[in-house]
Amino acid sequence: MNTGYKLIGKCLEKDYCDSLFQKINDTYLEYQKDTITIAGGVSGHLNCVLGEESLLIKKYLSETTCLQEIANFFKINLEDYYLSIGCNVNLPGSKLQHIHIDGDFNEESFILNIPLIDTTKLNGAIKIIPDSHLEQRTYLQYLLSGISRFTQQIESKQGHGLIRSSNVWHRGTPNQSSQLRPMLSIVLYRLDSPYCKDAMEVDSKHMKGKIRFRDNWYLASSFSRRLQEYIYVYFPALHSFTRIIKSLLGSRDIL
Repeated sequence: MNTGYKLIGKCLEKDYCDSLFQKINDTYLEYQKDTITIAGGVSGHLNCVLGEESLLIKKYLSETTCLQEIANFFKINLEDYYLSIGCNVNLPGSKLQHIHIDGDFNEESFILNIPLIDTTKLNGAIKIIPDSHLEQRTYLQYLLSGISRFTQQIESKQGHGLIRSSNVWHRGTPNQSSQLRPMLSIVLYRLDSPYCKDAMEVDSKHMKGKIRFRDNWYLASSFSRRLQEYIYVYFPALHSFTRIIKSLLGSRDIL
């Protein structure tokens, strides 16, 4: 039985990581000059669209054993899955994310995270709770289970992979360094999953053109969701309270 995550070896070469990091950093500097608001800016955790770089990443990954290591560890057949390429950017001065899983527990996907620079406790290494993917829990059940005491912070080397189940409870941590910390997020969606159809539709647009930023789950186009981001960041106890209420009402939404 696996713990729901594993550090693996090198997936991308240093030269490419350095080059892509610089491109993302340059894009962010340009974004700062713009007046467009993107959800995630308050918390300091942005989604980054890699455009045509996605195709290059797929090519490089195909030349390694990293994807097969996911298949071996989680005992899946890669032919049953669709590969989607994304990127999360942890900004300097970011806030602690709320603990969560990625998506619906019953639609498990598998994720390969690759940092473009060394990821440390200083610049916001991910926190993961081992074995937390083995049982479906509401947020209240998570609190009562006491599993948070097993939390581990996972540091990783530039270009090396961290593979994990989408059902592992985890959170992003504050980036206390002076530079942004990009992390590639390569997701394997089962072909018969509703998430797969959504990912294919999104990728048809995002795998073209230049690197750019986009909304995370808060949605800048919605005033209520922008307000939600402020509340979650500056009043975390209120956020936890709403999650407990959702749990008591039987909601499957654990965010």
